[in-house]
Amino acid sequence: MKPKLFLGLDLGFKHRSHNPSKSERKKRKGFKQKTPGQRRILDFKTAFLRSKMLSKRRLLPAAAVILMLLILALCLLGLRMDTEEQILQCCASPAKTPKYQYAKEVRQVVFAKVHKAASSTIQNILLRFAMSRNLSLLLPVEGTLFSEWTSQISPENVLPHPTGETMFDMLTVHVLYNQSEMDKYFPKSAFRVAIVRDPLQHAVSALAYYSTVWPYTDLTAGLRKHRADPVTGLLMHPEDFSGIRGGCPELGSWVANRMSYDLGVLDHSSSAHRLRHDYKALRDFVDSLHKQFNLVLIADFFDESIVLLRRRLGWSMKDILYLTVNALPDDQNSVWRKQPDLTPDQLTPFKQCNKIDYEVFDHFLNLFFDIIGGEAYFQQEVDAFRAVQQKVKKFCKHGLKKTLVIPAGAWNEKFVVKRCDCLVMEAEELHLVQAAKRKQLRLYEAFKAFNKSDSTLKAFNKKNST
Repeated sequence: MKPKLFLGLDLGFKHRSHNPSKSERKKRKGFKQKTPGQRRILDFKTAFLRSKMLSKRRLLPAAAVILMLLILALCLLGLRMDTEEQILQCCASPAKTPKYQYAKEVRQVVFAKVHKAASSTIQNILLRFAMSRNLSLLLPVEGTLFSEWTSQISPENVLPHPTGETMFDMLTVHVLYNQSEMDKYFPKSAFRVAIVRDPLQHAVSALAYYSTVWPYTDLTAGLRKHRADPVTGLLMHPEDFSGIRGGCPELGSWVANRMSYDLGVLDHSSSAHRLRHDYKALRDFVDSLHKQFNLVLIADFFDESIVLLRRRLGWSMKDILYLTVNALPDDQNSVWRKQPDLTPDQLTPFKQCNKIDYEVFDHFLNLFFDIIGGEAYFQQEVDAFRAVQQKVKKFCKHGLKKTLVIPAGAWNEKFVVKRCDCLVMEAEELHLVQAAKRKQLRLYEAFKAFNKSDSTLKAFNKKNST
């Protein structure tokens, strides 16, 4: 047969049929007829190899995803560690006691950290002060708080004192307040301070936080029922947010009488219903708080509270600078920012359910106004503090320079704010508490090492002297 031409070229091979017969294909491949048993084995091998290849193909993307997640986790851990180390470096140099102060600097403070009452901002101020002066902090071994449900502090969960002592300088983390429990860890002379907030604003803030950031199951039914406007739903129908119990939320709820719960109301009664209907028992609780705390701050008058705290503690103006932390995003279109337009009668159910918190708040609000009314030149100092605050906020948020110099004034000495200070003021609670724990552990390890070397030296001297 004549060779086939392709594009005018002789390809040099004979033409073959495009559709060879079955016998030709068998002959060409050296086909051997297989028995049924051999075919089954062949089919099994083929299926096995195919499944193996498919599993590899499936495993490879999964392995890649897992590897990427591990890398991301390590990066986040490294970022967290870097942040905590930066915080420690910022607080490494001991602060000097300012010449301008009201009294001797108070360094022992017990802070009753009340949820959703600007307490994280107060905590930031206290921790900065403590770390810059190497003070001892009562901190948990695990996590960033002792408990949100009990006042008992387990000794096994207490981070060691830097010098091995049993009495500490400062408490800044969550635990239900109990006077007797605090006396185990702090001297009676320690300054005791708490903070409260308007119960309506407090409940709305708590509802937003425990619906979005840390979802709480007892709120689910109410949120589902009042999806369009959960704030108004809570204020008019608080019973819908009480979980499976119905009626007013009991003690321990995040959206009813939570401030009183954090301040130790369980030591007086385990029933919110009893306290709402037993005015004498309720007043006994409020009076006990009045006796236990040296000062109760009002979150709704935060700058005034901070300035008053400064006067009582004898701290400098730089010590009380702050940037708001752990607050709701400032989104005016958010459902949580909607201002409820309700009449006093429509608010009655909410006020009835929150009677304990309202009694506590009204008492300390009146007391707060009485105190600042007797403070000389108080408003002038608040205005001066706010002016400094504005400069610091602008510097930390938008400033390009490395330092901000605050000149001396009627209420402060000259001081410098650095980028490092902004980092600490903006730090999340997790990073700040973990940094404080890390520093305290290092101080404790250094103390143990010093004691060990000192004991060894004494033993060596005693042996040589004999």
